[in-house]
Amino acid sequence: GEPFPGSLRLPSVGGEPSAGGATGTDGRGIDVMELPELLERCRGNDPLAWEALVRRYQGRIYGLGLFYLGDPEEARDLAQEVFVRVYRRLDQCTVDETFVPWLFQIARNAAIDRLRRIKARPRATDAPPQAMLDLPDPGPDPEDQRQARRRRAIVHRALEKLSQLNREIILLKEI
Repeated sequence: GEPFPGSLRLPSVGGEPSAGGATGTDGRGIDVMELPELLERCRGNDPLAWEALVRRYQGRIYGLGLFYLGDPEEARDLAQEVFVRVYRRLDQCTVDETFVPWLFQIARNAAIDRLRRIKARPRATDAPPQAMLDLPDPGPDPEDQRQARRRRAIVHRALEKLSQLNREIILLKEI
């Protein structure tokens, strides 16, 4: 079974993945193949090897994503993104012993990047149309505007009655 619902969609590497039965050079199934041989076959664009590699690590990458992001859907998206990055950069990891730390570093960095994007741009939630009608106007209501105009007029009339010096003192104090 799949480690999580909605298994990853793999990037196309040519050919259709079969239902299994592929073997390594020593006759073992591709799913139990040693990592160096599996990586070599992935670098050689073997779609079955790529599928086996993803199957081997997708649960751990999903778990890491769930730990960082706390949302199963985001964790699935992250795992997809990580494996696409790995697929595109597999030739950059030339020492097979460093593959797993390299994979998890990519996953960690992708999770942190995704967290930054989520915090910078929270998802919008759609409000039902009826709720939109009940939203208050953020500006002052007409009555408040009328009272503010009236207060300003009273203040201006009072300022006009002051001497030039007193008016200047008040204006400088309020500015």
